Amino acid sequence: NQFAPAHDRAEPPRRKVTMVDLDGATFAAEPMLIGDVRGFWEDAEAMGSRIFTMQADGSAIYTEDPAGLRLTGTCEVTN
Repeated sequence: NQFAPAHDRAEPPRRKVTMVDLDGATFAAEPMLIGDVRGFWEDAEAMGSRIFTMQADGSAIYTEDPAGLRLTGTCEVTN
C-alpha cells in the first residue's frame, strides 16, 4: 500500500516514501516488496545507504553503508 497508483495504464508507477524513525533519527525511505521479502531503502547520499529487509518468517537485516553497520534479528507483531 506504499506505492502510488498510476492514473493511466501507460503511466509508470510513481515513487512514494514513508517516514522511518530509528534511534531518534527520522528519514524518508522507499518501501520495497520483492516476493515475500519486504523492507525499505534510503540513498543517504554522502552517508551511503540504509537498507532493511524482512523475510516471511520474520527474520530481518538492517545495514548502513559505508558505516559498516549490520543488525540482524526477528520482527514480531505486538499490540
